[in-house]
Amino acid sequence: MWRPLWHGPTIGLAATLAALAAGELAVRAFVPPRPMMVWQQFADIAQRANDVPAGDIFVNDPELFWRLVPNLERPQDTGRLLGRISNDQGLRENHEG
Repeated sequence: MWRPLWHGPTIGLAATLAALAAGELAVRAFVPPRPMMVWQQFADIAQRANDVPAGDIFVNDPELFWRLVPNLERPQDTGRLLGRISNDQGLRENHEG
């Protein structure tokens, strides 16, 4: 049976693209994303300014750059950043929901 000459390269290209797509999906599924360098710099500055680990107060957010940890309340004897910091949505509002 006669096959066109472009069948071989087309099948090879399709197999290569499928392998690359499978590799991309595997990396996205099993390798956690690293925080942006700017986020790490922000976290370091926030930690030095407040004497509190930034990861206890802020979380990395791809859209907003950072956001507050939801339902955050700090002890009254912590110096800076004490009392109720955020509600269940991670906002500084007084009301819930």
